[in-house]
Amino acid sequence: MKVSNPAAIREAFRFLVDEFNYSISRDKEFFNGNRPYAFVIDYVGNRRRIHLNHDYKENFFYFNISIEFTTQYPNDNNLESNIIFWKLFKHFEPSLELKTIQPDGQACEKAALVNAQFLRKYASGILRGEEWI
Repeated sequence: MKVSNPAAIREAFRFLVDEFNYSISRDKEFFNGNRPYAFVIDYVGNRRRIHLNHDYKENFFYFNISIEFTTQYPNDNNLESNIIFWKLFKHFEPSLELKTIQPDGQACEKAALVNAQFLRKYASGILRGEEWI
């Protein structure tokens, strides 16, 4: 199974641009020599930043949403303005298991779609900048 698939992540979250008028502020695959080790894409809009990081070595999604400030990178330590997708989704579905939203053991494409579906389902008001959790 192919671990990396930036195109699948872009496609799964295209609704942020199409429906919520976000723009892409960063879209980059990182390499160590000629070996890719991560893909990062950031969306900004409605005073929010969506940070998607797929770590290939761990085959793990580090996805979060934050209230956007004028900093280049999200402050992951500021829990008042930053929340990981897992915590957001658990708020609405307490029985949700972490493996459901992670690519480990399943295709990256499927896990990206699940994350996008949950984000659209539970965070529309947040994505529009109307509320915060």
